[in-house]
Amino acid sequence: MTTQTDTAEVILSDAAREVFSHLRGSVSYRALYGGRGSGKSYSAALVAAVWGYVEKLRVLCVREFQNSIAQSFYAELKAAIEAHWWLAEHYDLQRDRIIGKNGTEFMFKGLHSNPTAIKSLAKIDLTIVEEAEDIPEESWLQLEATVLRQPKSEIWALWNRKKRNSPVDHRFIQNPPKDAIVREINYVDNPFFPEGLRKLCERQRDILDYGTWAHVWLGK
Repeated sequence: MTTQTDTAEVILSDAAREVFSHLRGSVSYRALYGGRGSGKSYSAALVAAVWGYVEKLRVLCVREFQNSIAQSFYAELKAAIEAHWWLAEHYDLQRDRIIGKNGTEFMFKGLHSNPTAIKSLAKIDLTIVEEAEDIPEESWLQLEATVLRQPKSEIWALWNRKKRNSPVDHRFIQNPPKDAIVREINYVDNPFFPEGLRKLCERQRDILDYGTWAHVWLGK
């Protein structure tokens, strides 16, 4: 919400603010993991859109499986942009790209169908890895070597933790890089948790075994 033409307010949860308050380029990785309704993907989309508003950036949004733009991070970015009029005025939501008036570009790629396509990309400032649990080690190695070349390049990893010793678990939870911010974030951390999801969460807590419920809602 804005109150003046020259100022804008961006509202994040305390947990998301803890991750994204550090200046761009001050770390190489930001990792958020947890369960449903945490708002981690929306928060990442909003901050990325704001960064792309402030300065010209090339942003790559990847996931392991992406058969269409509808299966990409595009929807989260679109929702974040359309919720703020000043972002909506700045960005052109094209069919398979999002372009800012200052030249900022958001691109969307699937790693599984064409893993070598990432190698052709140059000068990536920010890479957002959605559903990072599904990314195999080979793709991680190739991705990092490609997108961490700019002076302030960053990788953001977002995932619901499914199993121990997955590549993303090993990389960020068991052996977190020194220049990484890693944060568990769940629905209890989200002050904007929708009422519909709250009712679903409570109902499933009553009917599911605790292990299943904790996986879905707490990322266990």
